[in-house]
Amino acid sequence: MAPREFDFSCRCGDHGPHGLEFARGLEVIHCEKCSTWSHVSCQRFGRAAGLPKSTPFYCDRCVRMELPIPSAPKAGLSFICIIHKFSLKIHRVGMGALAKYGKYHYPVRLLLRLPRRQGWRVRFWRGCAYPPDVPPPDPEKAVTEDDLVDSLYGNQAARRRIRLGKYTHAHEIPVEEDLLANFQDQPFSPRLDAILSPYFDVLFAIFSKSFEQNLHIPSVQYVLASKKKDQTIPYAGDLSVQEQAEIMNWFCNMIPYAKDHLTDWVGSPAHAHAITIVIAALNEKELRLHRDFPSQESEMAQTTAMWKWAWQLQQHRGRIPAVDVDRECLGLLEQWMFESSDDAGLAGDEQWGLDAGHHQDRWVPYKGLPAAWSSYRSGFEDNAKYEHGPDFSDEGLSEKEAPAPAPKPAPDRPRPRPKRKAKE
Repeated sequence: MAPREFDFSCRCGDHGPHGLEFARGLEVIHCEKCSTWSHVSCQRFGRAAGLPKSTPFYCDRCVRMELPIPSAPKAGLSFICIIHKFSLKIHRVGMGALAKYGKYHYPVRLLLRLPRRQGWRVRFWRGCAYPPDVPPPDPEKAVTEDDLVDSLYGNQAARRRIRLGKYTHAHEIPVEEDLLANFQDQPFSPRLDAILSPYFDVLFAIFSKSFEQNLHIPSVQYVLASKKKDQTIPYAGDLSVQEQAEIMNWFCNMIPYAKDHLTDWVGSPAHAHAITIVIAALNEKELRLHRDFPSQESEMAQTTAMWKWAWQLQQHRGRIPAVDVDRECLGLLEQWMFESSDDAGLAGDEQWGLDAGHHQDRWVPYKGLPAAWSSYRSGFEDNAKYEHGPDFSDEGLSEKEAPAPAPKPAPDRPRPRPKRKAKE
């Protein structure tokens, strides 16, 4: 059990001296080497779940090694077969699963197993596209054991009974570098707008190169000291890439002429000062406790002091590289769901939903999957396994709206070869 106050530093990017603020009611675990705490649910491949008390835990930064991707569950041990007796051996905190919501199953990350068989606290994948008439799941509502399945690796019959909800594949989600490059696709939040809007005049003045009137601005002082007015300022403190992208989006859309002159302001004093303002706002409580804070002076003097100290944070407090733990978790789940190999057997041959009905909006989940998930298959190809079962539901879109039926699956896989007869 964690103490009341503890240093928190998790792979997901949450970090700070007051761990209870970041635990969010989830299980946390202590690193024996660096003494920081992190979420159990954020550890790769669920490796921290259910560790015996005698087994020490070391965080990723201390281990500094690549963990091998765990092998898929053995065929026949799928969750649906052993749901009531051994579910804890299949489902672990931090692992991915499929949760039934309405008619379809959507991917989730398991956050916490609730006591007294109340089910699981989960996080639905942010790339889920629910039907227009269906509201998103309540994040606080538990998902029961009966509504959860694992990847059903090797379980052809169980996969055929499950219809998948439409979602964006993990490998289709942009990585951090793409977020900054495509910042215009990252709309700024109302909270960010409330932080920056009061200082529109200051930001526009700096953008317009009115440095002489803003010598109290740290980023302006930095550029003037360098004696290069085109000096690029690379500092963003510990802001996440998402936060940085939203700041750029705000600046581009709210500052006149910024949209037409991107190369003139990215990394400029005005852009850097927008970051300073956000850092000051996010750390206001801490900055106001500074022993030299001018609490008896004017509001402008107080703001200037906070910007000065926020600039120090911006320069010297580096961001702990965050991992997209939801994307990482889904990537492994999908690899097990869609792997085509001799180990996966017939269940790996695009069997999801064939006895139940079309997936949401007649979505075809097998398009664009990584080629590495398909390996050489032995034996003959039997197209009968792709036939719909007698209870297949063809409901959904009207004939006018419905796309043409998808052709029989023809994935890019090595051609099968006939099995050789054993010598007598």
